[in-house]
Amino acid sequence: MKEIPAHVSAVLFDMDNTLTDSEIAWDKAAQSLWAEAGKKLEREIPLGGTVEDVVTVYRSDFPTADPQTTAQRMLELLRANLTEVIPTPGADALVRRLTVPRAISSNSPGQIVREVTTAVGWTDLFTTMLGADEVDSPKPAPDLYLEAARRCGAALENCVVFEDSAMGAQAARAAGAGYLVTIGPDARELGDKNVASLQDPAITQWNPQLK
Repeated sequence: MKEIPAHVSAVLFDMDNTLTDSEIAWDKAAQSLWAEAGKKLEREIPLGGTVEDVVTVYRSDFPTADPQTTAQRMLELLRANLTEVIPTPGADALVRRLTVPRAISSNSPGQIVREVTTAVGWTDLFTTMLGADEVDSPKPAPDLYLEAARRCGAALENCVVFEDSAMGAQAARAAGAGYLVTIGPDARELGDKNVASLQDPAITQWNPQLK
């Protein structure tokens, strides 16, 4: 297994469940969305998906639901459940230690990305932050990572990407990321290195220099 590069042009991060524990907020918001319609959520919501992915699943149970109204309500519920989001273990130390350009590329809406990073005190730590509504196609398409690298002035083959979902890992691969760190079991087989958390010694001891 290749070691994480010691010289990089940029580090690109997913947000939900990679840098912050916000995936639980998505789950609670989706459960509330179904509950408001008098039904229990029993379908699987794609890990690392978008608001639109939730709407697609919702309309499988409620075919007459208006997509725009449903998306707006999901966004409201998501925002209500993000009030107590905290960084994942090891995330704060990592993003503060890095001195190279860094970006967030998330399937969350851009406004949610900025609200979450502001809440955890990271507003000035990233070169750029992108949400799914700010590119043509969300993950698993490569657009978010291509745009993040462009804004960082970096070639993707010289970037390290951190992802927790298979959907996100597929996006990083499609974009041509030079090195992919996957976190947890969902994308274990897709990364150049898989860790249980950002507290893994391979991450806590990593201090890349600008390539």
